[in-house]
Amino acid sequence: MKKMEEGKRSRRRVLVVEDEPSLRNLLDKFLSEHACCVVAVTDGRSALEYLNSGRAAPDLILTDVSLPGMDGYDLVREVKRRHPEIMVVILSGLVEETVRRNADPQPDAILKKPITLGELGDVVFGMLGMEGGDSGVKRSGEGV
Repeated sequence: MKKMEEGKRSRRRVLVVEDEPSLRNLLDKFLSEHACCVVAVTDGRSALEYLNSGRAAPDLILTDVSLPGMDGYDLVREVKRRHPEIMVVILSGLVEETVRRNADPQPDAILKKPITLGELGDVVFGMLGMEGGDSGVKRSGEGV
């Protein structure tokens, strides 16, 4: 798993790509409460439009694998081709799909749903070099 340099920036930018509104809102709220600047979009095409908009690039993209139009693996391929420095984490409840796709390039991490917010935080905040990875987030409570 790739990790961002320690101390590079205090507020990390995360692009959340999730078509399910309640989950997108939960991820947005959770990450925002933990010092992330979050932009949330509904699909892969919107994510690419954001990346091409000239706005500040995210440090990390957190995407569902099952999205309308362009799936999470197609998004990884496009992001890594255009912006190899951006870390990409895929969330998937479809283990068979995750194993079967064996995409190239691979995402920086694949997280299997269901996952608790604490487990998600450990991975995401750890990759971003933020406090909160490995124990800074409650282990119980809501899940994804």
